[in-house]
Amino acid sequence: SANATPAGELYAKMLRRWAPAPVEVDICYPSDGPVDAETAPERLAAEYAGVAWTGCNLTIMDGVSGRDERVAAQIELQRRVFASGVPSFGSCWALQVAVVAAGGACRASPHGREQGVGRKNRLTPEGAAHPMFAGKPRVFDASQAHFAEVDEASLGPDTTVLAGNGWSSVQAAE
Repeated sequence: SANATPAGELYAKMLRRWAPAPVEVDICYPSDGPVDAETAPERLAAEYAGVAWTGCNLTIMDGVSGRDERVAAQIELQRRVFASGVPSFGSCWALQVAVVAAGGACRASPHGREQGVGRKNRLTPEGAAHPMFAGKPRVFDASQAHFAEVDEASLGPDTTVLAGNGWSSVQAAE
């Protein structure tokens, strides 16, 4: 274990610290087994106010191609979250999972892996008006680590791009 804390526990700690009211957090590991009845949309809607996704060291295209059941399970879980109507939020991994679950596509970045700090993320006009970016400068750096990127041309009409940079035109979306 080397005294490492799993990402889910770190994320839960951050949510508890910064939430405006006390929150209860359940951690699920969809990569560790099949998506089951506990994640049925009706149950999600009845029991959860939101779903937060951490990052992941897997590659989204492996789930789409069927080569990695762990990725496919996460895409299926996000489909169930969408069906439940429960809002979800997360990292670049969550963005990729959400886009694929909604019928869009991701691809390997032609620039390779974006690792560490993603430079010069630029808010779109919609991003500048979005409450998630309130108080954020129009151009900012952010922690990012991903090999894949969202194929902007695949996004449906209900998707709004909130930020992009020179590495990828879609760094944040709703």
